[in-house]
Amino acid sequence: MPDKTFRFKRPRKIGKRYQYQDLTFWAKNGFIYVEDRADNSFHTISRRDWLVRANAFVKEISKIGGITSNADNVFQKQTFLAEREALQGLVDAMIDVARRAKRQGDPTNPKVLSEVLRHTSKHAHVFMGGHGISSGIGVANGA
Repeated sequence: MPDKTFRFKRPRKIGKRYQYQDLTFWAKNGFIYVEDRADNSFHTISRRDWLVRANAFVKEISKIGGITSNADNVFQKQTFLAEREALQGLVDAMIDVARRAKRQGDPTNPKVLSEVLRHTSKHAHVFMGGHGISSGIGVANGA
């Protein structure tokens, strides 16, 4: 049975993805994708919402800094410092993923959308291959 004792750890980078506790997150097509192994869920988040979440962690880090200075014993201080370090690593990873998503282009930005549409082919491509497909031409004429 796995150890469920909570330990503060910085996120691990695996390729272009980050793993933090039960979460795996990465940038793709200008969005941030988050997979949660704890409840087997998957979410797509805009870069803007992702940065709002990262900012909430920044505020939490500053609160932990104040609590750490008021801690009564060494164990409490070490625990708070480990939590702060893990959250700072999480914020750094979140910012890295947000930067990658920005480089990919924000699909919610009208300028990006118009640029994508400008480079998209305007001609329809029709595949008419295969056996047994008849166009009907020449059939009525007996040819």
